[in-house]
Amino acid sequence: MNLRCALSTLLVLTSGIFLFGQTNDPKAGAKRMLALRAAAEKARMYLQGTADANESAVDELSQLLSKEMLGRVKEFEAKKTGEKPTRKWIEAWRMQELEKTVSDTLEWAKEQSPLPIERADVLKRAAKDWAQEAPAKAQQYAKQSMEQVYGKARELAAGEQLKRLRDNLSYPTKEDLNGRLNQLFEERSKGLQPLSTDDFNALNDWFEQLVGKTGPVFEELKRKVSEMSTDMRLEIAKQYQAQYEQIRLFVQKNQFPESLKTKEELQVVALQALNKNQGEDLQATPPVYGVFEASEKLVERAAMHWEKNRFENFLKSTDFWLPQKKKIEQAIRDDIANHVPPGKSLNLLTDKYLSAVQEMVAVKYGGEKWSQYFADSLKEGGALTKSLSQRLRDGIKKRSQEVRKQIAEEQLRTSFKNLFEGTFPKESQILWFYEKGKARVSNFPELLENIEVPSELRSNLLEETKRMAVDLANKPLVPALNAFRKQFEILRVLEKEKLAQLKVQVVEGRAFLEILKDWQVGWNELWDKKKKEVEERWYPQFEHTGKELSKAVRQLYEGMINAVGNNTPEIVQAPTEELGGDKDTSGSEAVPVENEKPETKEEEKKEEKAEGGKQELSGGITDELKVFVGLADGVFAFADAPNGKCRMLFGTPDGVGAFSLEFDPQDVEGAASLISQGLQKPLGLVLDGNAKGGQGSIFNLFSTNEDNSEIRMLFRVSSSKVRHQMSILVRQQVEAAIENWANETGEKQPVLLWQDDVEL
Repeated sequence: MNLRCALSTLLVLTSGIFLFGQTNDPKAGAKRMLALRAAAEKARMYLQGTADANESAVDELSQLLSKEMLGRVKEFEAKKTGEKPTRKWIEAWRMQELEKTVSDTLEWAKEQSPLPIERADVLKRAAKDWAQEAPAKAQQYAKQSMEQVYGKARELAAGEQLKRLRDNLSYPTKEDLNGRLNQLFEERSKGLQPLSTDDFNALNDWFEQLVGKTGPVFEELKRKVSEMSTDMRLEIAKQYQAQYEQIRLFVQKNQFPESLKTKEELQVVALQALNKNQGEDLQATPPVYGVFEASEKLVERAAMHWEKNRFENFLKSTDFWLPQKKKIEQAIRDDIANHVPPGKSLNLLTDKYLSAVQEMVAVKYGGEKWSQYFADSLKEGGALTKSLSQRLRDGIKKRSQEVRKQIAEEQLRTSFKNLFEGTFPKESQILWFYEKGKARVSNFPELLENIEVPSELRSNLLEETKRMAVDLANKPLVPALNAFRKQFEILRVLEKEKLAQLKVQVVEGRAFLEILKDWQVGWNELWDKKKKEVEERWYPQFEHTGKELSKAVRQLYEGMINAVGNNTPEIVQAPTEELGGDKDTSGSEAVPVENEKPETKEEEKKEEKAEGGKQELSGGITDELKVFVGLADGVFAFADAPNGKCRMLFGTPDGVGAFSLEFDPQDVEGAASLISQGLQKPLGLVLDGNAKGGQGSIFNLFSTNEDNSEIRMLFRVSSSKVRHQMSILVRQQVEAAIENWANETGEKQPVLLWQDDVEL
């Protein structure tokens, strides 16, 4: 142990003496300095050398960078975003090259120098601050070289990635593809139509995922990937279309052997054609998939379709299975009450015969081989059952229509003899329809209001019988109502023409019967000119027309007798201002209380009377009007009021335009003027509201039985002080207002139906 320590000490001392001797050797020091200077100069020159890469360096760098990019595709996927990592990579590469140069130079210097040379000594002589200058030079190099290097590197990397994608391209498995095509077939294929080439576009996203499933791709390759997925889609669509061509004539043209009837038989034949020459090679490029399940589904669908089609053709070509008309007739007559509606009757008859028809058809069409198959199929309620049921229904409908027409004609002759005998309509029946504003019989219940039919027969009348009865009744009724209206129109014209003359005749003391006879002559003269517009059967004056003529003359006559006896001012026709217009009525004492925008909450709930300033809630007026619902569209109701006056209530049964006023019945001229003023706003409101509201609204005053709209006004009098003259004056005002309203608004002028309830 002591010997070893002694030897080690001796070696250290010997080495120290040797180095001390070299350090003090001038030649060794000079050699060291020359080597150090040379190494530092090499490092300095490399650091200060060209700031960008030459052509060979660009090639080298591009190769290296492309490999780096392929390993980090996500960072370099977009060209723009790949610039930053490229610049950093080139800086790092340049720094590595600088470090390598310094290391190589240092090793060379050590070989040339007998004395030690340190790395720090080289860097200190090569640059003032190597730690700062070296990174700055690397950044400058990266900045100036990046465009050339990066562009070429992306080109190399993209080319290599495309090659890898093509080499690794994998078509979908048969299982995955069948799943996708089955779903596509259910969504896109209708009836017997196969999938079209365009239908496969719906799978584009899936095909692109298959092509690019190795990971992200450079943006330059997006289009290439799309093209590759398109090629894949077109290849698969091509194989599908080729399979369809094998079965097209079966699917579309029903070119199966004529003897085949069941879907199973049809399907076997079509599948044999589909599988013919359809090999399968999933290892090929591209793979050959064999028969797609979607193609088999189309065959199955076609087999079901043509089974039903062939079955229907058999039904069309035969009728042995349809029940005879005699049986249908007997079934209807045996239970006629339940066969009144045609739809219900058809359902009953179809249900009655369906089961027996199914058995007959199954045996005849299926034959010995397939009769049980079709018997079972027809009981299942599937497509064949629905087809047979509809054919049976159509056949029964056609035959039952003839039967029902025959029964209906019998019922018509038995239950509606008066329609055949020409006794309908009587004047009372004409008057019933006229007073309800009807232009014809609208439905069977209306007809029953005017014709007696025993109750035991009503429940058995077929719907066809009821329609026939209505049509038969309208043939004489429509012209009768037309004549009835025209006779009343002449009466209104006569009232206007002879009113002034009547006043003179009353003053002269002419007798009532003479005046009535004169009016009758006048009516006859006017009717002789007008009656050519009606059927000859209705030339004679209706009894009701004569009564109304007599009533009008008596009312006017008695009213004027009273006026003359009381020395009242001369009777004149009431003003016919534009009742529906914009005339200022601020001075009128009668204002409507319904359907006008109120100025205050208190005014909204009140209505003002013409005289006395008394106010009452509008609810009271509208409640009074409700009793006239169904009787007329508008009501003038007159009643006695305190102090010898009369009260007039106007409005619709719904309360539209409701208002009331009081007047002196002895002052005919003043009363007419007051009513004229009071009607301006309410009547205009009613007409405007009807035009805006249309059918079904609160303003629905006009009925449209035919082309002409009508408005029915009821003149209801419960006071002995109000005479027929007032009815005539008010009616004239309403007629003038309606005409003026139609001219101003451009709306069609409704026909006024005036119902006078003044008692003689």
